[in-house]
Amino acid sequence: MKVLMVHNLYRVRGGEDESFACESKGLEAAGHSVRRLVFDSSKMSFFERALLPLVQIWSLKGYREVARAVEEFQPDVVHFQNTFPLVSRSAYFACRRAKVPVVQSLRNFRFLCPGDRVFFPGQEVAGERSYGCGSLRASYYKGSALATGFLKLGNWLHRKMGTVEMDGVTYVAPSSFVRSQFVEGGWNPDRIRVKPNVVPPSGEGRLNRTRSGAVFVGRLSEEKGLRELLNAWEHVDSDQPLTIIGDGPLVGEVEAAAEQDRRIRYLGRLKLEDALQHVAEARVLVQLSNCCETFGRSIAEAFSVGTPVIASVGGAFEELVDRSRGGLLPPEQDHMCARAISRLLDMPEAEWDKLSDGAREFYRLTLSPDLVTEQLVDVYRRAINNKNVR
Repeated sequence: MKVLMVHNLYRVRGGEDESFACESKGLEAAGHSVRRLVFDSSKMSFFERALLPLVQIWSLKGYREVARAVEEFQPDVVHFQNTFPLVSRSAYFACRRAKVPVVQSLRNFRFLCPGDRVFFPGQEVAGERSYGCGSLRASYYKGSALATGFLKLGNWLHRKMGTVEMDGVTYVAPSSFVRSQFVEGGWNPDRIRVKPNVVPPSGEGRLNRTRSGAVFVGRLSEEKGLRELLNAWEHVDSDQPLTIIGDGPLVGEVEAAAEQDRRIRYLGRLKLEDALQHVAEARVLVQLSNCCETFGRSIAEAFSVGTPVIASVGGAFEELVDRSRGGLLPPEQDHMCARAISRLLDMPEAEWDKLSDGAREFYRLTLSPDLVTEQLVDVYRRAINNKNVR
């Protein structure tokens, strides 16, 4: 099968960029031919930046480059990972003109609730402006009502133009939670398939190491629940360490906490393999989020090395941990999170092994790359066999 993979890179590499790379490699490993068409937000020209509010609605460059790639490569299917802001959904029309089916990943809520953060009511951050979006809320994009207005306008126009319901377009959500939110937003449930992100295994050699302490891996920002973790850690009665890996706007608070509490180790931003080494050596990964996560890549990586997880209730985090039985879902109060962390740190080995084995088994049966890649290929086959492409 020939797949044209289209992706707009973020200025700072994140989970969506990693998923794009892993899916492409997984398809190639399975014997499929993949051509990557990449747009880079970090290399926008002054002209592109000036016209960005309009470009994200309809990108002539995105349309032309996708049309050219389709003509040259003659793919069986075009898979759009992220179209914001330089590709835009204008590229769908280039595919329709060539009668090539489209698959679009839904790894964020931008087509529903444009903003920097989408969250459940009650998770507001002090001073953050937000608006209602179905049963969720969203912060303003870049803190600007005007910028958010342009994004909303783009969504409205594409609904009116029929882009969302265009023949030959199939959507892929990384979790049932994401699918449910789009269906609640009025999207056709028959068009949205659920397939987890590809998360490569971390290696059997990491599984038998001595375990100690808790670990956090991710962006050091308020929406990732870092302050909640630091507050909860103050109530954890254990000499085992808390290792924090990542970078972001709250780095100063993390460094200050590490100075005051010798149990806290801040390692900064590490390469993926080095971060996974620390996850494999910990007794628990803690992921408390103040936003609606669409998947939970760090959780899947922890499961691959048999590390149990403590995660916040709600969204895809809860879906992963609840289905796997490889962790705990404490209420959001600091003392309850602290109690859950203490429980896993001091849990008897037989009980901890049960959680660890459950996490690894869930990864093997649900998240292994070969299995997930085959699910993706099945999505492609169904899209190709859809006779409504015109």
